[in-house]
This record gives sequence, structure tokens and C-alpha cells, in this order.
Amino acid sequence: MSVRSVSRSAKGANMKGQAHHAFARNGVAYAYGRIDGKTYRVSAGLEATKQNLAYVAREWRTIIEDKLTPKKSKGDTTVEAFGWRSLKAGEATRSQSTRDDYAAGFRRDIIPFFGARQIGDITALELKEWQNSMIKDDGAGTGRAKTARKIFRGIMNDAMLAGIVDKNPFALVKAPKSNAKEKRPLSLNEVRAMLKATSGWFHEFLALAFFTGARTGEILALKWEYVNFASQKIHIAKTQTKGRYGKVKTVSSDRVIDMLPPVEAALRRQYLNTGAKGEFVFESARKDAFADANSLHPIWTETLKRCEIDYRELYATRHTFASIMLSRGEDLLWTSKMLGHKNAAITLEYYAKYIPQDKVQRAEFLNELANDADKSGVCTQFTQKLHTANNVGAA
Repeated sequence: MSVRSVSRSAKGANMKGQAHHAFARNGVAYAYGRIDGKTYRVSAGLEATKQNLAYVAREWRTIIEDKLTPKKSKGDTTVEAFGWRSLKAGEATRSQSTRDDYAAGFRRDIIPFFGARQIGDITALELKEWQNSMIKDDGAGTGRAKTARKIFRGIMNDAMLAGIVDKNPFALVKAPKSNAKEKRPLSLNEVRAMLKATSGWFHEFLALAFFTGARTGEILALKWEYVNFASQKIHIAKTQTKGRYGKVKTVSSDRVIDMLPPVEAALRRQYLNTGAKGEFVFESARKDAFADANSLHPIWTETLKRCEIDYRELYATRHTFASIMLSRGEDLLWTSKMLGHKNAAITLEYYAKYIPQDKVQRAEFLNELANDADKSGVCTQFTQKLHTANNVGAA
């Protein structure tokens, strides 16, 4: 972070809130003081809590001198060079599709802004301005900005592990707020209309999508070896994304789900098409798996138009499953397991509004306790006395 010397005339205006060589500005603790005849103010890189301000006031000289002392060279620590090193180090914990997304995001959204800079020189204010510029100037949207932030924050964490920076400046920068798009599931009548308007493999695909809640990539990656008609179970273990066949999104996404009657019927029909001659349940024209959800976009869009249903993304099939099941009173835990959520709290976060809130009699087993008390006559006697008391002097 930068060090600024402050003239004596400006000191009074700039040091508002100062106390014993420490002051707060925009939620950040700063150290200030005179060294060798010059007055400096330096961001300590800490939140401006009471404890941190006390620490800064006590260690103000060390904090300032540390900023004045040139850092020893630790090799090539530009953002670009160290960023690629960090991404390489994290490959073992990420799927191939995530690796590709991180590499693309780093190349597109981080290198053009910070690539040639020394990673230890990046300030929290610069990161805040970078986030805002992505949304306002580039029109990237909060989703892309949050992904880029996640990538860069991980790189900064690795820089801390490598001893290049003392603190992660992202700790002082709030993540951009999400402008979450409203989920637009289809109604059960719209589902029926779409199934009625389709035939062949796409009809069977829609049956699985609407009545398993599986992600599109999970259905496209489904192989017959994971389908068990005897137990009426389906093992969701793989996904197909950007032409790559690999592990599912998360640990909880690897799951065994129930084969509901419409799904079983669809799979038995589809088996006649691909079961005997191929490994994937759904095959492209080239007799291999579809590359990804984009491969189905034309036929999906055409079906929506034919059924006079407003456009929504193919992922709406997953929302449709959740909304239909919960609105019809199906068990929350079962629905969550079918979706592959880590726990039911996640399911509630996204779909609570679809759970019926009917007025029902709660804790009926306690009614007999009230009846037993009433039989003693105590409640009746008390009520009569209260009624008499409240009507004293009445005409």
C-alpha cells in the first residue's frame, strides 16, 4: 500500500478523528506520525475496530517504517506470473471445467488490469474500483464480477502463503451484490403441454429433466450403466460441460435418486433407441454425448414457442421439479436429496416460497390437556368471576 507524506497545513483537515497516532477513515485503520521531519499517514490494512486502532496507535512507527522500507525481491511476483502459478497449484481441487473457467476469467478480467503490476502493490481501493468498473463500464454483470473476484481473491490468499503479501486486501472490499434473476419454473399444465408437443428422444429427455430435477449436464452425461431398472434408482455421478465428460459439480451432487414412474417409462422407451448400441442414454447425431446444454437450445426454444410459453432457460426444468414437488407437499429432505443439495437449508433458501402455508391445527395432542383442566371446573369458575368483575356497576 502507498505511503503519503502530509504537510503541516493539511494535517488538521486530513486527520479528523485522529487519536494517538491512529485514525479511522472509510472503515480502515490508519497510522500517522512524524519521522525524520515528515508527517506520514499509512493504511494499516486493518478494519477500524477499537482493538485495531489501539494496536495501530501503539505500533504506528513500525507500521510506517515498514511501508517506507523497500521490499526484498522474492522473484517474479507480478500478478500475471504469480496468478498462473496460483491457478496451477489449485488444479487438483477443481474440475476441468472449473479450471477452464478460472483460466478464462483470469486472462479476460484480471490480466488486462493488473497483469504487469507487482502483486504486493495492489491496494483495496484499486480492487474496489476494478469491481465497480466491471459492472458499470464493461457491463459484465455481478455474476461475472463475483467470479473474477473469487479468482483474484484466491490468488491473493496464495500470495499470503508465499509470504509475498501480509494481508489479503480483499478482506476490506465487499463483494458486489447479486442481482438474482427470478426463478421462473413451469406449471404442471405447461409441463404436460411440452411433453404432449414433443416425441422421440427429446420427449424422453424432458421427462427426465422435469421429474428428476437433475442438471442438464448431468442428464447428458448419464450412461446406461448408471440406470438400474430393478431398484428403480439412477446414479448421478458425471456431468457433460463444454464437450468435457467429468465429475459432477460438488460432493453432494454425486447422488442416487429415485426413478419416478414417468422417468422409468421414458427410460424404457429410450433404451430401445440407445440402450443396446451405445453407452450414453442420449446421443447426438454423431453417436456420442451432446456437448452441453447449448446443444439443446434450438429444440428447447422451438418447443416453448410451439406451446406458447414465455421463454426461460433450459435450467428452468430443475426449478420446475423443485417447485412442483414442494408445492404438492412432497418431503423437503427428499426433494433436497433429489436435487443434490448439500442440505435442506440450501433448498429452503431457493424454494421456500413454493411450500404451502395452509392453516392447520397444530399440536392437536395437547387438546386433551386443556379438556382435562376444563373438566375440573376451574376454568369455568375463573371465567365467571372475571365476567362479574368486569361488569361491576353495569345497569
